[in-house]
This record gives sequence, C-alpha cells and structure tokens, in this order.
Amino acid sequence: MSTLVKLIALAVVVVLLAPIVGANTEVGRVVGAALEDAAAFCERRPEACHQTAEIARETRETFLSLVSDLRDGAGPLTEEDRALAPPPADPVPMDGQSDGPGDTFDAFGAHNPD
Repeated sequence: MSTLVKLIALAVVVVLLAPIVGANTEVGRVVGAALEDAAAFCERRPEACHQTAEIARETRETFLSLVSDLRDGAGPLTEEDRALAPPPADPVPMDGQSDGPGDTFDAFGAHNPD
C-alpha cells in the first residue's frame, strides 16, 4: 500500500513539474534527448535488452513465489533452517544478578511498582 502512495505522490510531482520542464526549455530538450536515446537502446543492443528481460522475469517469479509462501504462512524458512537457529537467550535480570528463575527484568513493571 505504501508503494502505491509513493507512486501516486511521484505522479503528482511529475504533473506539477511538467510546465516548468517544458519541451522548449534547455532541461526539456535534455530530458527529451535522454528519452529518445533510451528508446533506441534496444535497437542498438538487443542482447542487453533480452538479458534484462530474462532477469526481470526471474526476479518477478522469485518475488511472487516469496509472496505466495508468506501469504500461505509457510514463510521463507524451512524446518531445516529453523533447526540451525541458536536457542533463545535467557532473559537478563533487572539488577544483573539472578535470585532465581523468575527474577527477570520487566520493562513495563519496572515503571509501575504497584
């Protein structure tokens, strides 16, 4: 959702700056020449465009697979990955010294002793 908002904001900025960067200004001519050059790039280097399209396709498939796994609840980690994770650390006692298994720092309880 935030990506959509960012794209909309970018479109608004482009629309607002369009009159300033008109086609008959120096900046407009530079931008126009850059766009014409970019449009002709695939004609000059078709192998580069083909490789870029392949990379984009593979990236898209990987991204969609990851999103699908996350949506299904599987997540990107397998059970083997989870087995390699270190065990959770013991809680740190409030005063640095432990009086027993239940003597741990409570961030919320420390502010309200009642």
